[in-house]
Amino acid sequence: MIKVRIDTSLDTILSQNHLELESCLARTFTSDIYLCKTLEERSVLKYFSAIGRKDERNSALALKAMPSKYRIEIFEFDESYIWMEFQSGGTLKDSILNEELSDSETTEISCQILSSIHSCTISLPVELPSLESRFQSLRANPPQLPPLEELFSIAQTKTRQLLNSAEASVLLHGDFHHDNLMFSECNEWKVIDAKGLIGPAAYDYANLFLNPTGCSSLIISEDRILQMATIIKRETIHSANLILEFAFVHACLSIRWSISDKQNYSETIEFLRILTKILGMSPGLVPVNTPDLP
Repeated sequence: MIKVRIDTSLDTILSQNHLELESCLARTFTSDIYLCKTLEERSVLKYFSAIGRKDERNSALALKAMPSKYRIEIFEFDESYIWMEFQSGGTLKDSILNEELSDSETTEISCQILSSIHSCTISLPVELPSLESRFQSLRANPPQLPPLEELFSIAQTKTRQLLNSAEASVLLHGDFHHDNLMFSECNEWKVIDAKGLIGPAAYDYANLFLNPTGCSSLIISEDRILQMATIIKRETIHSANLILEFAFVHACLSIRWSISDKQNYSETIEFLRILTKILGMSPGLVPVNTPDLP
């Protein structure tokens, strides 16, 4: 049982919105997520930590700009919290683990939802940062890990090429994967936890290749990578090569984040070893073993 933490700011939010805490669903570096209730229904309150106020401040803006059919409903929000509807259904990851949907079917569902998000015609929130800003961490203060220096250097060059391409910038979810899609009571998939970025649509598919989490045998598979790229190409306007190149730079960025957070990234290394082979890159580009963290 996660102990519920209450402070003055949270008390004020609960009072203003006439909410009563029922339980703490989860606690992360960026937020505490509470199940709340009113006289009428349950809802969810995502209360940001100091880190979360910076990392997740654009989530509500991005979600509210998306088609209502495919997003969780936001009731209220500000820089410290998001109050939103509660969904009791499972995630897209659950549907794979429970063998309710195949991996290919979840990719098709993801393509349908992302295509709808990327087709938004409403004015995009001016507060949302560009995708280019996300990749600044790939360039800034690279870790002193010689086995990865060439990999990061090529990723930086490839990122510049991709971001300077002619593809138009659209609203991006920014963290689209199997745990951020929930099945609703009205039998619709709803996206949650958007990061909110503006950039080329093809990038939003990249994170799917590294998910679902905890399913290494699924992720580290050449057949699966090729199958996903084929499905995305068929279901969208993007070429398979463009999707795979964005998957490459995103995986490199993921390693950079893991190094900063001192997290294991061996699975991503194994994924990149397969992906670089598919893309025809140098066989020695990805190290055989995961370099020790500094």
